[in-house]
Amino acid sequence: MGSSTSTIIDDLMCLAPHTEIAHHIPGRVRIKVLPSGYEMALDMDTDELIRCIPGITRIKVNPASRSLVIEYDQERLPYELWEKLRYLKGKPELEMEIRSRLQNVCA
Repeated sequence: MGSSTSTIIDDLMCLAPHTEIAHHIPGRVRIKVLPSGYEMALDMDTDELIRCIPGITRIKVNPASRSLVIEYDQERLPYELWEKLRYLKGKPELEMEIRSRLQNVCA
């Protein structure tokens, strides 16, 4: 796993507590970015996110609604991993597990 991948995972982990999952079906998740994470989300390189995390196939960004739609391969990034991100804000102890699982996907 390269430093770029580590940076992307770090960015995701920092952004996650500032988001809410608005809608989720296996293979597609719509994430709302809270005002507290707006600047952070704008700074994220979505092309790099797709390149560094195998299984993310497409990201559509809607700055007006502060949302991202992420399409992903369920085999590489299971539904329940995204659901755990949903609870990261209230359960910061999940961070190490989520980070480790993302690193394994990227290895």
